[in-house]
Amino acid sequence: MFENPSPMEHQDLPKTHINEDELGFEPFVKKVAIGIKEYRQKECFVISVEGQWGIGKTTFMNLVKNEIHDDVEVLYFNPWLITDIKSLVVTFFSELMKVINRMNFDAKLKEEILKDMKKFLVGLSYLLPESVSFGFGANKAKYNIRGTIDKVAAEKKLSLSEQKDKINGYLSKIYEESGKKIVIVVDDIDRLMDKETELIFRLIKGVADFNNLVYVLLFDRKIVTASLKHFKSEDGDKYLDKVIQYPLVVPKPYVDNIREMLRSRLDTYLTSLTKHYTYPFDQEKWNELFPLLLKYVKTVRDVNKIFATVSFEYESICEDANFVDFLIITIIRLQSDELYQFIKEQPEYFSRSGSFGILTSEQQETSKIAKELSNLIREKVESFDEYFPLIQILFPIFDEYNPRDINNDHKNKPIADRHYFDHYFSMAVSASRLSHQQFSDLLFVLLNQSLNFPDAMNNLDDSRRVQFVQMLQQKEFEDNHEILTISREVMRMLNQLDKRDFRSDESFCDHSPYQTMWIDLISNLIVKHFVNSDFFTLFDDERIEIQYRCYLLQFLKKRFNNNGSNSFDSLFDETQAENIEILKAMTLEEFLSHEYLDILSLCFHWNDINAESLKMEFEQELFSSKDTFFKILEKYVYKQVTMPRKPLPYSINKAALRVMIDLEKVQKHIEHLERFALTQDDMMLLKFWENSNDY
Repeated sequence: MFENPSPMEHQDLPKTHINEDELGFEPFVKKVAIGIKEYRQKECFVISVEGQWGIGKTTFMNLVKNEIHDDVEVLYFNPWLITDIKSLVVTFFSELMKVINRMNFDAKLKEEILKDMKKFLVGLSYLLPESVSFGFGANKAKYNIRGTIDKVAAEKKLSLSEQKDKINGYLSKIYEESGKKIVIVVDDIDRLMDKETELIFRLIKGVADFNNLVYVLLFDRKIVTASLKHFKSEDGDKYLDKVIQYPLVVPKPYVDNIREMLRSRLDTYLTSLTKHYTYPFDQEKWNELFPLLLKYVKTVRDVNKIFATVSFEYESICEDANFVDFLIITIIRLQSDELYQFIKEQPEYFSRSGSFGILTSEQQETSKIAKELSNLIREKVESFDEYFPLIQILFPIFDEYNPRDINNDHKNKPIADRHYFDHYFSMAVSASRLSHQQFSDLLFVLLNQSLNFPDAMNNLDDSRRVQFVQMLQQKEFEDNHEILTISREVMRMLNQLDKRDFRSDESFCDHSPYQTMWIDLISNLIVKHFVNSDFFTLFDDERIEIQYRCYLLQFLKKRFNNNGSNSFDSLFDETQAENIEILKAMTLEEFLSHEYLDILSLCFHWNDINAESLKMEFEQELFSSKDTFFKILEKYVYKQVTMPRKPLPYSINKAALRVMIDLEKVQKHIEHLERFALTQDDMMLLKFWENSNDY
């Protein structure tokens, strides 16, 4: 594991420096900053910075602060922990007095204003509790307001209006001496409860609207007006108009900027990921998704949430899940949990597989299926239509005009492939699935420790063995030498890779017989990667049994012809001629020495070799004794692939046996066998004979 570029980071932190401005705020930031710095009137001035959640209000204000911090004193006031007007007033004045205390102006004037602010609190004493607690746990402390009021009460009292006028005079003098106004920033007002929202505006408008103060209030106007209307039963917009002199709207970032921000962050993340992992990335899907991001990624907060989730979670399954698919399902998860959960819990609607009848109805066109499925889900999930463009990218079955069946795509590992579907939700690879790491380990053994490869493959179940072959077939190789090595080693050990253990194996086969599967793989790799004749060296390797050389030649000739390539025709003819000479010269002893005789027998048929002498010797040997009969018959056992299922998973390859002998003779010999003398294995072979296709 490597150090993730974003390991559990808070991606939603607002920016603080203009060089971090990814949204193009700078021109407006500078304009607002100049407006605040050049505000010369002494009266309290209230500005609002308005915009929806996640659009970048706090970032915008941080950038403004950096432009004005040398010319003003800034107080960030957080109202989140304030629940009543009493604690609100005390906390606010406490913070304001701290700012005044640190300002650089006449010490005597500073002492007087702090003293008079305490007197002002005396005038507000009817609002205040005897004490207010601040902090939590061991740091919790009480501020004795009543004690402060009692101490000041002996002095001459002024009316609230007179006290306020006096403080206004002091604050005006502060500006004259220091040249600085006090800017009070109140953020996240739109996150307060209705009552708390009204308290903030009461404080600003009715209590602390002092001279030389500039308030900057950050909120979503729609939310705040609704909150005020609910609590005060009056028009929220009109209420705000009474309080705010200069409403500013955060510039809406160009959608291209938002989209580019996400693309840039993902690109940086993937660059780091590439140093340590190989992950599938579907460029075609990305080209479809990129224009759609404008619809689903609208704010900086959207970018931050998506990037934080993807960068933290994807690494755990990156080699077994396509990045673009993971990004899309993450967007759906963050924006529509209802749809995400439906996809997660109902794979039969989304991942195409023969085991799900709803997607494989007989005689139905795929476009009709797509429409029916869409209507079915639309009734269950309200947000389905909103995210339908993303669904079509993830699950091509829903593309009415181009419904594509994705199955066993081990190169791209899409979510629509039932094999990979669960990876996207469990963040792990199921034990029934071959992971990318397991595939890489097996490939290393095949290339470097080939003697151990048969055991490694036999330790896998049927499903994962087939998955390995499929993944190997879809792998892109840069070095043809590796393909030759793979082909040579597999061909040499085909008998070990195709164990027909009918005595203990009662499972059925849902794929090609192993020998056919491996030879098909090698022929595909050769046709896909070779443009020269190097692969013909395989046919000179005497350690590869003759039947497999013939079988591979059949596959290759067919595939090259299908591709319209005839550049190797003369070499194919030459190789076939060499194979024929070997087959013609084969003795019965050599013939029977092979473990499996089905493919070897068919080689005589494929090459139109009569071999009458060999066939006569074969017939005599076959019927020479009961033990010899069943020993040879067992060499024609194969694992049948058929739907619907036959009674047994194994059969006798009668088509291959027919090449060597008249099957009527075999049938008559079986009918005359004394059943009481047969072993359990003998009886099983006779069942396989009956289980075979009619001859």
